[in-house]
Amino acid sequence: MCLALFSTNVFAEEDKEETKLEKKFEQIKTERLKRIRRELVQLQSNIFLAKKKITEEQDLVIRLKLESELDKLQSEYESKRFEFIETATNINLRKADQRPEETNLSKDIKDIVDPLIDGIKKISERPRAIQQLKERTEKLNEKLEAARTAEQKLEEFAKSNKQKQLKRAIDKSIKAVNEVKKSVRIELEDTQFKLLKMETAEGGLFSNVSYAIFDFFKTKGKNLILALAVFLGLYWLLGMGQDRFISLFMIRMGKAVDHPGQVHWVKRPLKVFYSIFTFVAALFIAVATLYLLNDWVLVTFIVLLLFGIVWSSRNYLPQYFELFKIVLNFGAVREGERLVFNGLPWKVKTLGYYCRLVNPALSGGTLRVNSKLLLESYSRPVGDSEPWFPTRKDDWVELSDGSFGKVMMQSPEYVSLKLIGDQVKTIATQDFLALNPINLSNDFGIEVVFGVDYAHQEVVLSDVVKNFKNHVQTRLQEEFEADKDDFQAMAVEFKQAGASSLDVRIFLKCRGKLASRKPYFERKLNSFLVEACNKFGYVIPFNQLTVHHANKND
Repeated sequence: MCLALFSTNVFAEEDKEETKLEKKFEQIKTERLKRIRRELVQLQSNIFLAKKKITEEQDLVIRLKLESELDKLQSEYESKRFEFIETATNINLRKADQRPEETNLSKDIKDIVDPLIDGIKKISERPRAIQQLKERTEKLNEKLEAARTAEQKLEEFAKSNKQKQLKRAIDKSIKAVNEVKKSVRIELEDTQFKLLKMETAEGGLFSNVSYAIFDFFKTKGKNLILALAVFLGLYWLLGMGQDRFISLFMIRMGKAVDHPGQVHWVKRPLKVFYSIFTFVAALFIAVATLYLLNDWVLVTFIVLLLFGIVWSSRNYLPQYFELFKIVLNFGAVREGERLVFNGLPWKVKTLGYYCRLVNPALSGGTLRVNSKLLLESYSRPVGDSEPWFPTRKDDWVELSDGSFGKVMMQSPEYVSLKLIGDQVKTIATQDFLALNPINLSNDFGIEVVFGVDYAHQEVVLSDVVKNFKNHVQTRLQEEFEADKDDFQAMAVEFKQAGASSLDVRIFLKCRGKLASRKPYFERKLNSFLVEACNKFGYVIPFNQLTVHHANKND
């Protein structure tokens, strides 16, 4: 509402200003018409007298001189007549005759660029013209004031002068100053008339903006929209026929060779060249449309813009050449192969100015990448049964930092793990790979190293290993009857003679479906071994520190 009131006030003030200007303009216009009419009457009288003198004159030389003066009077009369018409109607009917001129290369270039420069200058033409008229008005006012001052001083000097020989010169000087005042006043009147005419036609800010928008869409905007429509329409039509054209071309080439697979590599370059042809053809027809519409400003602007783009790109030609090789499927990165981008493996689905990379093992695993980012990359053929990521959703993993959990989500940005206790841990995908994840869902093994005292050294290989194995197997069957088929294998063997114990290694291999219970099985195996020690009387040692005493002689 405030904006509406503000706009109403602005328009009201503009209307008041325009009304004042129009009244002043009409007043000056009327005075100017009266003056021009007097000048026309005077010129008609002078022309009549000149014709009469020519008729009466007998001397040929004087007669030629009078005829020359008559031509000047008639030319001036004609000029004043058109000036009267322009003042009354604001229409200039005088047109300058154009003569053919000799041309050269620099002038031809100037003629080509001139329409664009004139179009740009036209934007500020009216403000510049108004400013020039204001400056001219100020100078004429100063000149008129100086003439009045000179006239006043000459009149004062004439009154105080007592010398008769100077009186005639002073009178002539006063007459000359009056002529100057008259000519300056006439020029000032003309300048003020032109200034008021431009200011009256200029209108307010909103009017100017509306007029500029309307004028743009009436001329340049209409041509530009038409050319843009031609470009988009032709580009769309040619693009729609791309697949059909390439298919027909490939079929014809396949028939011309013994093995159709030999020409498959042509498909990618053909697509690229067809896309370039489509763009160039559509652009050429669009520029030709502007040419037929005789819109040299837009034609010149587009040509200069294209030339500037080409000229500024000359230093990047080697880089563009490498990009072109990638787009043509001739570079270090090839379609259908595997590459590593941002630390993750990707399959190159399609190549172009924008390449599409796919990782089927990741959620949202599709990237659209600028081919410029692949300049330093390389690809290789995909191996048989080669995984695209070490884990899948719902897999149980164990990380090198000790984390153990279920994969809830894996994307190109992060991996979410659900830990025991339902906590969720989020890790950046690159950091997740750096932690060397162990996928337990593809079967896993549990290893427990259990030590007995050196007091059982004689029976460790015969009785201890055997008793441990039998007891663990029995207890597994008792406690995990439902899971016995998922225990694939178990081994119990002597591992090493440690610093303070004889170590026995117990290894249990399980199916992946038991992965979520791995820590529980580890604890159970240790408890089963402690039970076996209690049952068979085996001593569990503790870490010992051996101290050697030095001899007194040492």
